[in-house]
Amino acid sequence: LGRSMTGLADYVVQEQSLRRLLDECDPYENPFMATRMLIARVDLFLATRTRQNKKAVEDLARLIRSKMTYEGDYAFVIRRPKGWSSMNKPVNSWDEQPSCAIGGCMLALARYLEEVKDPELLDLLGRWTRFFLDHSGTVDRQGRYKGLTHAGGILTAGAGALRYGALVGDKRVIDWVRRMFDGTLTHGRSCGWVPDG
Repeated sequence: LGRSMTGLADYVVQEQSLRRLLDECDPYENPFMATRMLIARVDLFLATRTRQNKKAVEDLARLIRSKMTYEGDYAFVIRRPKGWSSMNKPVNSWDEQPSCAIGGCMLALARYLEEVKDPELLDLLGRWTRFFLDHSGTVDRQGRYKGLTHAGGILTAGAGALRYGALVGDKRVIDWVRRMFDGTLTHGRSCGWVPDG
């Protein structure tokens, strides 16, 4: 991803070494690992469009899907106590943020589903979106939040939710995430990077 954004051709050998390690990684070594692995797998698929990389995305996404907790019409990994709100009691550790274990997965899966039709994975993305917006306590209805925007997965979950809303034509989701991003721009830094903390 960085190479396509910067145009730099440095560190290709190191990148290829890291890609080889991808096959050996345990996506559940910590809650963050699965998100990074899915992002990498989707990047590889989008760059190559091979059947092998498509299968790798689908296998990992289905493994992640099997590890979720399901309630009603949503799914999650980390859930704060019922009634918790980041606006009232923000967490100070990335691995306590409800979106940390799904934010990157949401964005990666949305990017994948913009290219490949898969009703089962679209259902999972919808469940994550409903959890993030309606049940996690991370972002309120005005789009406000407090927490670790990067490591806590807040902004990546928002980007994934926005892409999901666009995929299925859900104006409620699109408007909610728009309020979230507008608030981030209002209270964030002009450089475009919102540091954690």
